[in-house]
Amino acid sequence: MIRKITHLLILCLSILACGTLSASDTIPSVPLPDSVKVIGVMHSFIKKGRTPYEWRTGIRAGVLSFYYFSKGKKETLLVKAAGKGSFNKVSIGVGVKKTSNTLTWRPRQALPDSMTLYVASARDSASQIQIYSFYLYFPDKQQWKLLGTWNLPGRGQYITDLMIESKALVVAQTTGGNMMGSWYQNNRGAWMELRKPMQKMAPLMPFANIDSTAQAERERKTLVKWPGNSAWQQKEGIYYEIIEEGKGDAVKVTDTVTVRYKGYLLETGEVFDQTTDEPRTFPLNRLIKGWQIGVPLLKTGGKIKMVLPSGIAYSIRTRSAKIPPNSKLVFEIEVVNRKPTGN
Repeated sequence: MIRKITHLLILCLSILACGTLSASDTIPSVPLPDSVKVIGVMHSFIKKGRTPYEWRTGIRAGVLSFYYFSKGKKETLLVKAAGKGSFNKVSIGVGVKKTSNTLTWRPRQALPDSMTLYVASARDSASQIQIYSFYLYFPDKQQWKLLGTWNLPGRGQYITDLMIESKALVVAQTTGGNMMGSWYQNNRGAWMELRKPMQKMAPLMPFANIDSTAQAERERKTLVKWPGNSAWQQKEGIYYEIIEEGKGDAVKVTDTVTVRYKGYLLETGEVFDQTTDEPRTFPLNRLIKGWQIGVPLLKTGGKIKMVLPSGIAYSIRTRSAKIPPNSKLVFEIEVVNRKPTGN
């Protein structure tokens, strides 16, 4: 009798396991040819009315995984790295907890029924640097939350071993949530479907930051204590020092400017861009907000040093391997020439 009950129990567990497997949905790893150079992955899903007691869905890209977990009413976003010691978290989102190889965010309020996970990467082959950034999209607010950014030194590769997964871990009387679409981005910027989507891909631009106010206050507290801050002036969020005002008419936001400049990270001093022999020419109104605020303080021949909080620089965007999200930037700029629009 006990043996029969045991066999019956095993059979029931097997049926439940099969139900779990049928409720799961996985795109196998390495579904793309080697010629495809992946720099971004996006995965959308919906959980309304279909969340089991314990369920997960997410993205695995090489040694890094990014998952949404639900357990009852508790929800968690988790970024996890395989192994320890070889990962450097260069940016941490507001309210996110970190350990040596994880980033964890547990929201205080229920997350929306429809969400999108996004993994973005940027690489620098010369310095063998690659960063991965992890985002959550709120379609009801049309804003993104940054979980954090990881630097993988010594790699400089594209995203590999890609897997998208949705799986019920403990089956209640309902089935798991629905995967609504998955996409990948190639190195030319084009987005391609990984699976036939049931909804449109989440918009990337403008890359609105749901934590912009909290992040700005976090950076303000850092900047007011920064050495040399007493000599800075402030205007519309930038901190600046005019080295030389210049002569002639003041620069206007609508001008095209020819400049020499150097840009580097405030915390580390690492230079991410600079002119060498020849100056460069830009329409000023197409540059980041900090430049549009600071450069018009000058005239032709003028020089300025300015510090930009991330909100008026590149915010939470993964622009390049050398400029992680939420970077505070320093620019030293000389205006060589200016031309009004239409001239």
